Amino acid sequence: MRALLLLLLLTTALVPKTVLADCDPNDPICQQIKQNDQHKKDVEALLQQLQQSLADAQEKERVAQELIKQLSGQIEQQKKAIADTSLKLAKTERDLRYTGADITRRDQQITLKQQLLDQRARELTKHGELNYVEVLVTSRSFTDMVDRVAIMQQIIDSDQRQVKSLKADKEQVRQLETQQQGRRQEQAALLKQQKDQKAALDKSLADQQSVLAYEQSLEAQYKEQAAVQSAENDRTAKKAIELQAQYAAELERLRQEAAQRAAAGGGGGNTGGGGAGRLGWPEQGYITQGFGCSDLLGEPYDPSCPSRHFHQGIDIGAAWGTPVGAADMGIVSDVVTGCSEGFWSCGGGYGNHVIISHAGGFTTYYAHLSAVNVSVGQHVNRGDIIGNEGSTGYSTGAHLHFGVLYNGSWVNPQAYLA
Repeated sequence: MRALLLLLLLTTALVPKTVLADCDPNDPICQQIKQNDQHKKDVEALLQQLQQSLADAQEKERVAQELIKQLSGQIEQQKKAIADTSLKLAKTERDLRYTGADITRRDQQITLKQQLLDQRARELTKHGELNYVEVLVTSRSFTDMVDRVAIMQQIIDSDQRQVKSLKADKEQVRQLETQQQGRRQEQAALLKQQKDQKAALDKSLADQQSVLAYEQSLEAQYKEQAAVQSAENDRTAKKAIELQAQYAAELERLRQEAAQRAAAGGGGGNTGGGGAGRLGWPEQGYITQGFGCSDLLGEPYDPSCPSRHFHQGIDIGAAWGTPVGAADMGIVSDVVTGCSEGFWSCGGGYGNHVIISHAGGFTTYYAHLSAVNVSVGQHVNRGDIIGNEGSTGYSTGAHLHFGVLYNGSWVNPQAYLA
């Protein structure tokens, strides 16, 4: 079941995602970049899931191995206990056999003694008087007769005592036998209990070994899937580099075409190697201040200007809050927010502003914004809303300061605006 889930996740991750809405439908390279980025995120997410699953499987393996070790130790102890009880039970069985043989021997002795006693008693009963007459006649004296009668009586008394002693010994042996039988029953019950416990431990050990084998199988699957995903992640990263290179090449081609059109149309000015039509207007409005030397003391210092101050972009005037769009596709390289109106030094005088890096060596600045809608690293297309016009930083009224750098030098934005 888990293997099927992994396969399903992998299949889902490899399905192409829909193109994001911020890409121009006519820009296939942008669409591929967005799709590749989303696919890379999906692969990385799945790879993290696999790594977590692998860690879980390894932890379960560790627990199973620890339990197997404990169970194996308990089983060995149980085997020793069973062997010890088995030896005790065997000894008790042997003692019982010896005791039974002793009882049989004592029974035989009692029977023999009883037979002798019975025989003498019958002789005395049957011939008692004749015997006494015989003793009287054959006796040499009265004393001899008394002695002989006393001896006969002693023999009979001795036989009776021996029979009584043998019966007492037999009873003791019987009691010993009863004790041994009780001990045998106890040891047999203990042996059965120990064997049952060992059987339960054997079953638990088999279960844990099955769990260990299953988790090891899962670990192998996770490692295999992680290797596949890592390879896919590397492939996606490589593809991203290739697509970015294609994207940059396409942007450079467009820039060169625009420059050629501008040159063919006789356009000029400080283009810095570019031409009209390279950039789109960030907003519609009037140019309230142009590019170049300025009499405003708040502009950056430039000794080459008679006024010693230089305006590094153009100011576009429109209603406060007018949406500001990216002049071209690119990557947001810097964002400054948190400035409010009245703090002229905030943001280095630019207030809330956005900087976007483009292909072909171009960078565009959007300053004095009242709001910013993008973040560093975000990809934008031409016309994407990046913020709203305002009057933050060094500003005396709502306007957009729009600046353009080409290969690190400020250029006139009007030379590149369509």
